[in-house]
Amino acid sequence: MHTLYHRAGVAANVLRGVAQGTAACMEGQGGERGFSLVEVLLAAAIAAIATTVLVTLAHHLARAMRALDDRLQGSSAAHVLLDRLEGDSQAAWAVWVPPLDIEGDDNRDGHEVDFFAQDASHRGYAWAYRFDAAAHAVTRYAYAAGSAPLSGVTYRPIDAFSATTSPAGAIGNRAAAAYDPLFASARVDSYAYDYGTPFGAIGGNAITRVRVVTAGADLATLLASATAPSHFTVVVTYTPPPAPLGTPIPTPLPLAPFGP
Repeated sequence: MHTLYHRAGVAANVLRGVAQGTAACMEGQGGERGFSLVEVLLAAAIAAIATTVLVTLAHHLARAMRALDDRLQGSSAAHVLLDRLEGDSQAAWAVWVPPLDIEGDDNRDGHEVDFFAQDASHRGYAWAYRFDAAAHAVTRYAYAAGSAPLSGVTYRPIDAFSATTSPAGAIGNRAAAAYDPLFASARVDSYAYDYGTPFGAIGGNAITRVRVVTAGADLATLLASATAPSHFTVVVTYTPPPAPLGTPIPTPLPLAPFGP
């Protein structure tokens, strides 16, 4: 009988120990209470929201950095392109906007501007800057009569490019694209000279306005060829020509006598 009571006491102690261990697990070490399922789910939701916010901020920051980089690259490309156009015009005999571009496409929108000059052997050559809207780029081409155009340096990113050629008198016309307030009250006569080239190079004092638009710049400049006349000098031919003036012979002066 004593053995039965002893075994029952051991079993009761075992059960009581298991219950106490389970309660200890629920309370945690040091008598602290553990997390419930609701608290765990709430913490997970807060962590998910915080992660989403951080990812969104990182995405916006990356997009802002890309936009800033595009603006800087676009502004640099626009300034370099305009500097090159202005430099080329100072060495060109003609600057004009042809009716057709080097590919034979309609150029009424002014997506190409051409330049013409001659070398020391009086051989004419030309070059062009053509805008490709799909590629967001302006490419320089060199060409001559009877030869295919050769592509050169490319400027990008360029979002818009247009060129318009106007007579020199338009520089004082407020309604003209080439208007400049500095010449609002000036009177400028217009002159044009056809170089007789197969590609239609027209010289003179026409003014070509070029506009370049990028993500970081909207610039415009006025181009004129290096040979653009601003006035004419009239050379008069005499018939018969006047006699040469010659060199006058100085008359010797008498010497003063010496002595008393």
